[in-house]
Amino acid sequence: DIEVGVAYKEDIRRVLEILREVADKNPNALDEPEPVVIFKGFGESSLDILLG
Repeated sequence: DIEVGVAYKEDIRRVLEILREVADKNPNALDEPEPVVIFKGFGESSLDILLG
């Protein structure tokens, strides 16, 4: 799992798209279960996202 903090000003849809692309292109990522991108919550200065 990788935790990512994204600044509030960033385009969250684009960030999620990029994270999915990274997971899809990673040869070490499993096909089953598929990688997921999960919004964890609001950090002090970021949106907290988990790629797992």
